[in-house]
Amino acid sequence: MTGDNLTQSERETLESIKDSANGLLDIISDTGAELSGISEALAGYAAETVKSSDKDAIDSLVNRMDALLDGDNLTQSERENLCEHQGQRE
Repeated sequence: MTGDNLTQSERETLESIKDSANGLLDIISDTGAELSGISEALAGYAAETVKSSDKDAIDSLVNRMDALLDGDNLTQSERENLCEHQGQRE
């Protein structure tokens, strides 16, 4: 479909819809990247080996998890996984 038969108003409407869809795709990509980054960082810690010098880095991870949990961009499974990791910090 080339859009040759569209009015200017229809073209503008489609462009707006396309821009919105691209914005949503960016949010999905950013959320996925943040989840991956958190998962990779968490893999470097274990309750048996964590040190007091890790506190600032772990606090930063917790803040990043809280930011994701406060939003509406996670699936139920992703939300449960993050909550499980937060429970491990206790």
